[in-house]
Amino acid sequence: MGNNALEGLSICITGSLSKKREEYIKIIEENGGKFINSISKKTNMLLIGDNVGATKINKANDCGTKIITEDEFIKMIN
Repeated sequence: MGNNALEGLSICITGSLSKKREEYIKIIEENGGKFINSISKKTNMLLIGDNVGATKINKANDCGTKIITEDEFIKMIN
């Protein structure tokens, strides 16, 4: 794996995903993206899993950050 599908994108992760967070961080970086811990106006995407708290969703909506599911993320990098 590893292409430039996420080149220049800042991505935050929240919720329970099917893989460990560290694995997703590695996938993001291998595909040209940058993992960030918190949402700001500079965040391009919020990758959400199960059991997501409303705080990050609301912050993403306020900042205009695109919210994607795990399935959508996998499609982006394949």
